[in-house]
Amino acid sequence: MNNLPLVTIIVPCYNVEKYIQQCIDSILNQIYGNIQLILIDDGSTDNTNEVIQKSIANSKNTIYIKNKNSGVSNARNIGIKNATGEYIMFVDSDDYISKNMIKNMYRLITKYNSDLVKCNISKEYIEGNLVKFETPIYSRVKYLDNKNFSKTIYKKILSTETMNSACFSLFKTNIIKENNLLFREDVYNGEDAMFFMNYIDLCKNIVYTPASYYHYVIRNNGLTGTGISMEKLWDSKLKFIQELKNKEEKWNLKNYNYVDKKIIHIVMSCIYRLYKKNEKQDVRYNKKFLSMMIKDVDFINLLNKTNYKNIKLTEDRIIILDNIMNNNLKGAIELIKLI
Repeated sequence: MNNLPLVTIIVPCYNVEKYIQQCIDSILNQIYGNIQLILIDDGSTDNTNEVIQKSIANSKNTIYIKNKNSGVSNARNIGIKNATGEYIMFVDSDDYISKNMIKNMYRLITKYNSDLVKCNISKEYIEGNLVKFETPIYSRVKYLDNKNFSKTIYKKILSTETMNSACFSLFKTNIIKENNLLFREDVYNGEDAMFFMNYIDLCKNIVYTPASYYHYVIRNNGLTGTGISMEKLWDSKLKFIQELKNKEEKWNLKNYNYVDKKIIHIVMSCIYRLYKKNEKQDVRYNKKFLSMMIKDVDFINLLNKTNYKNIKLTEDRIIILDNIMNNNLKGAIELIKLI
């Protein structure tokens, strides 16, 4: 008889016929012996359905739900509603996890009687066959009590990318369900960070491990942002920025400019998307959109007060920001096109 508590792993899937097999295998082959796998097909139009059906044909305690295309947040929320495990974990369908991940994360969450365990990640760049182990937030296993969150974890959440993701975390199901905590379905980018920050507000303590159990796979045709228009992307970014500001104020961290620095990175990523990946490529449209973004976040004033040259930015991005600061949008645009 298996006395281990059930762990539910939720995997939203959309057009991942080439990657989903590795993801499923990494979950079904876990050393930990009591797992519920919930796969939600978010209206895939390729052979994802066939690959999933074959992969789970002989597996027990697996739920497969076919859904109309409604976005990753909706798919994850469906997973939450169907989860029966004592713990929940989210895995992206084009990533995979180490075979000892659940075992070791469960050991930590019980050892410290914690509300959350977060691990480190490895970034795997497929085309270059390169694996980069992300610099750990802490160099050893770290127990953090909510009495000290303002001095520790809140700063990490607002100033780093990996700490505020909903993936590579082991959550308690009762905290999620009793507080009706769901992913915002009106946000198409940053929704997992918003979920994670809201969960953290409900924790009495958390544990972090520097072990890289989660394998975040980066491809040139990566899934992030696929099919999202610039209008929807920017609207989501604005909602995310507002949530960051709300947390910054609630956590009494406004004097540190963490959110201002993050906004600079957010705007820069959107500018690159506008000029490097936007299919419209209409000069008037792009210039109007760029001007709107700068106005929406009061970008010039933000650059003035943040001393952006001391932020971790590549030299080319600093030159682009210099041009924006000097109201030379044309020069900034030409530099982006050359990169």
